[in-house]
Amino acid sequence: MNRGCQESRPPISAPLIRRVNDSIDILSTVSASDRLAWIERERANAQEYARVLSVTHNSLLPINRLPSELLSEVLLLLSEQSYTPSEWVRVTHVCQRWRDVALGCPALWTSIDLGNLDCAKTCLARSGNIVDLKVHWSDYWNRYHSLNSTPEDAHALRFISLLLPHICRITSIKLTLHHSHIFAIMSFLDSKPLPRLKSLELEDTSQEGGLPSITFTSHPTSEV
Repeated sequence: MNRGCQESRPPISAPLIRRVNDSIDILSTVSASDRLAWIERERANAQEYARVLSVTHNSLLPINRLPSELLSEVLLLLSEQSYTPSEWVRVTHVCQRWRDVALGCPALWTSIDLGNLDCAKTCLARSGNIVDLKVHWSDYWNRYHSLNSTPEDAHALRFISLLLPHICRITSIKLTLHHSHIFAIMSFLDSKPLPRLKSLELEDTSQEGGLPSITFTSHPTSEV
């Protein structure tokens, strides 16, 4: 095998090996289970030490020297470039600082994708009480999601039920679906108050067309 293709790993520190062996020798008079317990404790301590080093390292990076308020603005700009809210959730996995700032910024979580139940629940919870929920659902995207076992009408009504406690916070609804599914959703919403709705966008994706005429009752200040 070509040595140039082998993965390069740093050698284990000789003093560290001696420390471990010396400790095991000291424990040689106790049972094997006690030695194993000691090793597990040492491993846990080492992992925690590595975690603290990682957090400290990340805190010293230039991006993390920004004040939390400014970092929030940067994340808000980045969120506008995200294709879906489920992709945006990844920002909370970058490092602890980013996670703390992102979770402390409700405006980052106001885009509600009806095509992803787990993501929708997460975004609703993290959006706090902010009044600017943008609800959208596209069957172009959901063709790649696991909806095979659930009829889309039933799937949509499940999500609308999820939104009901937050319905007064919705400012925008965008549905890009077959007209039959749009009709099912809008019929369900027709009797619900949407006092802050400013934008309603419906797009029929069926080949035959035929988006039904929908009478939508909204607050007088709404612009539909």
